[in-house]
Amino acid sequence: MRQLRFHESAKLLREFGIPFARFEMVSKRADVQDAARRVGFPLAMKILSPDIVHKTEAHAVEVGIRTPGAAEQTFLKFEERAKKLRARVEGVMLQRQASGIETIVGGKIDPQFGPVVVFGLGGIFVEVLKDVSLRVAPVSRRDALEMIQEVKGFPLLAGARGKPAASMDKLASVIVNVSCLLSRTPRIRELDLNPVFANTREAMPVDARIMVD
Repeated sequence: MRQLRFHESAKLLREFGIPFARFEMVSKRADVQDAARRVGFPLAMKILSPDIVHKTEAHAVEVGIRTPGAAEQTFLKFEERAKKLRARVEGVMLQRQASGIETIVGGKIDPQFGPVVVFGLGGIFVEVLKDVSLRVAPVSRRDALEMIQEVKGFPLLAGARGKPAASMDKLASVIVNVSCLLSRTPRIRELDLNPVFANTREAMPVDARIMVD
């Protein structure tokens, strides 16, 4: 198996109606400030490298970048960080920073059931509590809404303690479209959108990992 490059993943997702946070990739310091202005602020920046799987743990992600000058300084910092990690770098991604509740939408090819789609909340919910729901793909919108309601962390999405509720419709659309992508693209073996930020207006993936034959 091989992992699709970032721009390949984003293109494939958009072909199936799955939104993806606006981004540009740069490889030269001279291009950073103009790219930052085009993408818009606040920015998140990430090192793109096949050698860095867990970007946060490797300090390969910076968020809350609000000026072109700060973006350029972050680029220089990333260059030094990559050297210390001895990582191959494909470039640095500048991405419009999303907000909301972190969720995960993914899937894989199960040996018995075929394509299976998974939904869960991010952070401790998926890592420690294994709080996820799943269905055989493809799924209907009704199935997707049931998946959202099944996770223990659902009250957070529904607006616990007076906080704004996430858009269940937008989140369900991502789940449905991911399930279609999995069922219609046999070469995909694993897919993870993590995180997908869910808020009142949208459900926006900001990172993708797609493994293909």
